[in-house]
Amino acid sequence: PVLNRLDHLVETRNLTQLVTVVYGVLDPPAGDGSRRFTFSNAGHLAPLLRAPDGSVEQLAGGDSVLIGAPIDVEHQQVEQILAPGSTLVLFTDGLIEVPGQPLEEKLDQLTATLRQHDPDAGLDAMCEEVLAGTATQTLRDDVALLAIRIADNRRSLPGPSRAPEADSREMA
Repeated sequence: PVLNRLDHLVETRNLTQLVTVVYGVLDPPAGDGSRRFTFSNAGHLAPLLRAPDGSVEQLAGGDSVLIGAPIDVEHQQVEQILAPGSTLVLFTDGLIEVPGQPLEEKLDQLTATLRQHDPDAGLDAMCEEVLAGTATQTLRDDVALLAIRIADNRRSLPGPSRAPEADSREMA
């Protein structure tokens, strides 16, 4: 896996920086529209998955020590099948880390925000709702948020209600 190579690079270059990272690969859609997400997690907060029914869970597995830790370990990969209509949310700890507040409490707040989000409002609205929770905080760390919605082709998308006209020209 990529994290094993990264860990080896840090070790051979004598870099002393400890780094947390989630590395993942999202496969193309399967016949049913689901997608496989294969990932490794080196000391980072686990991604969250909002299912189409609105439930939210932290993705488990693939956990290992930070990159650059003086421990020889194999970084394992795990697979998670993402159903059509689900949303994968990756974020840095700066999003939920607030001095004097338990990290678990802020993670619960983030989970509640994701659970209450109306998926028809779109990903931009969801990200704005999540980031609005940081508006009154003094941020001490970087904040990154990535949300990926797995297309649900069974739902009709907004747009023209008539079928596109066929092009009758022949291609040479």
